[in-house]
Amino acid sequence: MKKLFFSLLAFGLFAVTSCNKTNNNTTPSSSLNTPPQVNTPSDAYGALGVIRVQTTFSTPATVPGITIPPIDFDMGTAVAFFSNSTGSSTFVDAGNISVQDSALTKASNNAYAFTPKGVPDGSDMGIATSGVSTYNWKVSGSSDVPAFNQSLSGTMPVIGRISSSDNVTTSNSYTVSVPSLPTNCDSVIWVMHGPSKSITHITAPQLSYTFTAAEVGSLGKGDNAGIVQAAAYRVTSFTQNAKKYYYIRETCSTKSVSLK
Repeated sequence: MKKLFFSLLAFGLFAVTSCNKTNNNTTPSSSLNTPPQVNTPSDAYGALGVIRVQTTFSTPATVPGITIPPIDFDMGTAVAFFSNSTGSSTFVDAGNISVQDSALTKASNNAYAFTPKGVPDGSDMGIATSGVSTYNWKVSGSSDVPAFNQSLSGTMPVIGRISSSDNVTTSNSYTVSVPSLPTNCDSVIWVMHGPSKSITHITAPQLSYTFTAAEVGSLGKGDNAGIVQAAAYRVTSFTQNAKKYYYIRETCSTKSVSLK
């Protein structure tokens, strides 16, 4: 199930807060709230995940002389999937699933996702992801997945908001930076996304990653048409009913940029 879990996550989050603009020059090419995918180990019968999305969105001023500061907000969401065999991309029904008493919604392909409702106001929205070290999962079960409750412990990864420039010159290299070394994580995913292409690199925890001029030049152009991301994550395993599952914690810092 490599590369499967957070493809599912993208499905779960894409519908939450797409940044649709009426200005033709302000059309982000993907939802700011869609974290990059994490490779799920190939021996998984399924996975449960909690994700903190930290978004910084810059809006061009519509009135000359007025500067609109970036908008920051955080969102807590969750995803899950189960299968009858390891390495399978066919998901099975697991009944009702909840985490911290927030119910996940099942899609037509039996993937589950929780996405909060409401308008971001700069504070945590959705599942609490600050000051929480244990998440209580409940799976009601089905003919394919026996019911179980699982308390999964571990603090969320910590990664600062992206401090790189809002404006990207597509003929130059570009460095995505965070203010301090990411902690409580195994790895960091660095992403640049544009109208034409997405580019991803995975590293050990570090302060920055530089995309080459060739990579940046392949993204396309447009005001607020780009997204840069730095996602810190940790993967641990647990066993239920003699089957191995994985618990994924991710904190994704994401920012809209203009590609010039």
